[in-house]
Amino acid sequence: MQVNLYINASMLQATKDMINAMDNSDFSVEHIIIVPDRFSLQMEKLVLSILPQKALFNVRVVGLSTLANELIEENGEKVEVLTNAETLLLTQKAIKNVKDNLFVFNKTNISFCYEISKIIAQLKSSMVDGEALNEKAVNVSGKKYHDLKLIYNEYESLRQKHDANSRFQHAADIAGKSEFLKNSKLYFAQFDAFTKEGYFFLQQVMKAAKEVNISLAKAIDIGNEYIYERDIEDKLISLAQSQNCRVNVIVKNTKFSAEKEAILKGVYSYKKTNCPNNGFFELFSASSVTEEVSSVAKLIYNYTVNGARYSDITVMCGDLNKYSNKIESIFQKFDIPFYIDNSITADQTLLFNLISTFFSVVDSGYASDSLTNLFSNILVSKDEELIKKVKKYSVDNKFRYKTFIANENKFDYLLSKIE
Repeated sequence: MQVNLYINASMLQATKDMINAMDNSDFSVEHIIIVPDRFSLQMEKLVLSILPQKALFNVRVVGLSTLANELIEENGEKVEVLTNAETLLLTQKAIKNVKDNLFVFNKTNISFCYEISKIIAQLKSSMVDGEALNEKAVNVSGKKYHDLKLIYNEYESLRQKHDANSRFQHAADIAGKSEFLKNSKLYFAQFDAFTKEGYFFLQQVMKAAKEVNISLAKAIDIGNEYIYERDIEDKLISLAQSQNCRVNVIVKNTKFSAEKEAILKGVYSYKKTNCPNNGFFELFSASSVTEEVSSVAKLIYNYTVNGARYSDITVMCGDLNKYSNKIESIFQKFDIPFYIDNSITADQTLLFNLISTFFSVVDSGYASDSLTNLFSNILVSKDEELIKKVKKYSVDNKFRYKTFIANENKFDYLLSKIE
């Protein structure tokens, strides 16, 4: 089995290298691009911009949770996963059940339960079970481990369905015998790190898939000032070799402007890199999310008044849930058209809409409304000329039909009502 690592100075460039190298000429092989759930729509856009349209027949983008669901369903099991709210309430119930035996973590309000829930999720992602917690540690640390062990074990005993972590681990356990993976090439993109259960999942799919490709960002020709310069690469190579896989490392060094390179170097390095700004970036502080988003909206308004296009502007934020409502309300006040990019299901994509409309056209016998919808889809470049022809043909036909019926003098009264 072949494992290919595509490495470049940024994750985007490494992912582009990986997609460009994709050979999808054999339609019997499925190419599956796996991304963190929040990147699914962005990756679909990137694939459409890089690959020829024929690639859409055997190339698809899935989130990690979707792939896990597919593996579990292929195994003949029903996928039932706790929602975030259910996980939170289950954590609260677990704390209440063992409250009398807790030393430190005996609060039960929702905000506290949320923090405990995150700790449990982090332990599970590191594949640490409750029994591994060292409750014999001295002083307060020992008491905290004791409490976490009780809550963790109670949570697991109460859980009747998979949570996000247990679903992922179960999918990894059964991935090695997956039939659809045997004739698939997998492409992991936009992952800036892997947890212990993530490495375990990769190890299992390496046993089953036809080929595994992974894109990585790594400091290139910069020295050893980066904290994690070779860590992920070395672990993946070691993991692949442990499964007797051939490893091919493709390294490219995309050149960036001095300003962009300074930002890239400054993200993970101990020693920050200084570079003249020259107006490339501007920092400002805000006392609230409302003030922050308002300042961004005013900045966008100023740019567009001076000739910029809205499509040239991207707003990035660390917590989309925290910012999305404010962006929506404030941007609407400034009449700024916007689209909040988030993970969506396949039936909400432009491609699905195009295919669905195409079948609707055939099913309706090439009705004018269906044809107009088809030619209005952005993936066929919104062909205005064809739309005009369809509308003109439709009007001409109705006029001829009306003239023909009117000659019979039987439906004049009805036609005048419909007019």
